[in-house]
Amino acid sequence: MGREIDASKCRSLHFHPLLLTPILLPRRRYIPGVMVEASGELFLPISVDDWELPNDSPAPADEENTDGPAPAADENDPGPFYVAPQAASRLPTARKIHPNPVVYLIHVVVLWLHTQFHLPFRACNALLAIFALAFQAGGAPITPPIRTTLPTIIHHLGAELSIQILPVCPSCLEVYPVSSPRDAICTKCSHPLFPTAPTSSQARNNTAPENPRLYLQFPTKSLAEQLATLLSTEGIETEIENSLGKAKARVPGVWKNIFDGKICQELPTAAGSRFFFPSEEEVAAGELRIGVTMGVDW
Repeated sequence: MGREIDASKCRSLHFHPLLLTPILLPRRRYIPGVMVEASGELFLPISVDDWELPNDSPAPADEENTDGPAPAADENDPGPFYVAPQAASRLPTARKIHPNPVVYLIHVVVLWLHTQFHLPFRACNALLAIFALAFQAGGAPITPPIRTTLPTIIHHLGAELSIQILPVCPSCLEVYPVSSPRDAICTKCSHPLFPTAPTSSQARNNTAPENPRLYLQFPTKSLAEQLATLLSTEGIETEIENSLGKAKARVPGVWKNIFDGKICQELPTAAGSRFFFPSEEEVAAGELRIGVTMGVDW
């Protein structure tokens, strides 16, 4: 099993809201945070004005407020979207999945074709059945037999997605917690989040939908949940510590990876020191220096 999260032993630092989030945490105590690097990948030079300053200009006094009424003080306490991160369970070994290494590779390849190239479920099932028939025709005994459905493969490989499906208003795109009731309506535009009209089959049978599908849904997995899984990976601490050496190995004018940029070189801690350049005392104390990079894909 993965290690237990202890957020009470962690300290987070100030960060630039658009660029990179530094998070400081003791070793073997995991909280939200991730290190993203691009080994050997070339980056364009970062200009001297890559720091974006906040706009401190006051808004005009007569400017109309279009953001709507201010939320209640306790609207987000407790946070409606918060999910407590759980340590990831240990992945099954290849032998536990199937004692025959060839069958194990077949399972992995079929799952890879589905996730990487979007091979449909039916095609994956057909491919698995063809492999099973080929082994049977060749007289090769396979015990236990090859699993012939993709959902079964996903389950046995431990590759199930652990995500939240959040309701979204189809009219104004307001996002709501997963706990929203089936008769919920948007608080901004009063549009239902779930279909209320019965389908033709339900109308004929005079039945109501038990689990109506959302008009619009938003699959998500919080940063805390993702990092609980990442930081439960064996050996990740060593990789994080080794990556900080890339910041110290920077050659002026040479751009090899993200640590050669101005932000990683100069990002300050709350105490004013450089975040990615911990002192020997801080390293000896077991601190892990982790940064979160954020990007937007339109």
